[in-house]
Amino acid sequence: MAGGSDSTATSSSTPLLGISNATVEQWEKIINVNLNSAFFCSQAVLPYMKKQEYGRIVNFASIAGQRGVNKIESFTSGPYAVAKAAIIGMTRQLALETAEYGINVNAVSPGFVKSARGQALESLPEEHKEALLQSIPKGRFGDPEEVASVVLGLCTTQFQYVTGQTVNVNGGMYFS
Repeated sequence: MAGGSDSTATSSSTPLLGISNATVEQWEKIINVNLNSAFFCSQAVLPYMKKQEYGRIVNFASIAGQRGVNKIESFTSGPYAVAKAAIIGMTRQLALETAEYGINVNAVSPGFVKSARGQALESLPEEHKEALLQSIPKGRFGDPEEVASVVLGLCTTQFQYVTGQTVNVNGGMYFS
């Protein structure tokens, strides 16, 4: 939903899992799933991309990594927001390191998307769901296909001069 995988999500009636109350085990799991996985995948493909002098890496960040999470968004977590912010930094650094090899590295930063993980949106209390929808200028949750089309575009040659960027796919939520 907010751009990635396991955030050790909580229900809307549970307090937000923040940095101050996360256990070491929760922190490590969230960092491993959301940050370290992107690091290891990039390291695995880079030798091949460098050899062929071409490649596209698209990492998944999240609106949470750009602005944090609040109590209404207690279905995600503070450590998740930190991991997604780190994805943005890793994307920029890797873009600098690999541009000379014809490799583009970008990130996509979804907002609230109706996905398998996004089922948490449907279980929110109605007032929380309304508050989220009111914070999205487009007035609706995104569809997975809308995120996928941006990823696909970044993988084509049409965007060969785009690298080190984070593309927001959130209905205008980030700038509002």
